[in-house]
Amino acid sequence: MPIQQPFYINGPSLASATAVFLDAALTICAPDGFYSDASVVREQVGCILLPENTCPTCCSDPCSGWTIISGAIAATISYIVCGSGVERNVTMDYPATLEVCAAIGTTPFWANGIGDITNTQSCGCCAEACAFWRVKPALGFSVDVAWTGSDNTICSNDFNNATFTSDELICVAQGTTPTVEGGTGSIEFYRCGCVR
Repeated sequence: MPIQQPFYINGPSLASATAVFLDAALTICAPDGFYSDASVVREQVGCILLPENTCPTCCSDPCSGWTIISGAIAATISYIVCGSGVERNVTMDYPATLEVCAAIGTTPFWANGIGDITNTQSCGCCAEACAFWRVKPALGFSVDVAWTGSDNTICSNDFNNATFTSDELICVAQGTTPTVEGGTGSIEFYRCGCVR
């Protein structure tokens, strides 16, 4: 589920605006991606809003991919983790590059420091056919998980489900997200590709 955060537009409504911004002065363009006001969904590319979409043609993946490059000093990036919805802070040395998978509709930001934040995948996190997701049962509990994909290097569209009692990686087909079906625990994106 997308996380709401403040954005600013240069028109009376999202339908009539030409761009989305991060600041009220309309000087800092919001990152490329999909924006919605709950009735209209528009994709922004290069600080230009594309024509509006109806929900069936919008991205159905709950994640978006980002590349973070730290500036000349150590910096901390903050983002909402896809799958768990938890806010994560990662401190990066310099220079450093980090690939993150954020909840779609959210944008990573610098908690401190500076650098570049680039949306590399507006819909999904990976160009590969598969991605690893980490299943994390709560301490002393098990968690039941369902997903589409397989645990080999060639990701299939087979449906899988399993009960986990310890942290494990599962290989999931791109464009799908594993779900907790029962028990106590969480799931979060680990990395693109499924080569162990």
